[in-house]
Amino acid sequence: MVAPIPKSLLIHSVTYEEMTKSEWGNSFATPVTIEHVRVEPKNTLSRNGTGSTVTSDTLLFWDSVHSTPCNFVGDSKITFNGRVMIVSSVADFYCENNLHHKEVRLA
Repeated sequence: MVAPIPKSLLIHSVTYEEMTKSEWGNSFATPVTIEHVRVEPKNTLSRNGTGSTVTSDTLLFWDSVHSTPCNFVGDSKITFNGRVMIVSSVADFYCENNLHHKEVRLA
């Protein structure tokens, strides 16, 4: 059995707004706070002939033991330090048959 991510590393809180789809279009659920996560921001500056572009490839670590329970849905909003990002992918990592943690890629 692998130990959970140490709580001392899960120093961040984020606001999560789940994307909901209906026949009238897409909307977002009521914001909830998810505590005891880790956010590792990564921005890349690209320059081309027409100017520069900043691309975000931020990773959020969610632990199955210490983090607030959440089922991340693609295209949902995550707000961290006043910056709104969109869930682009979610990867589940298991230890034997038990969920250990999730890595949520944000754009």
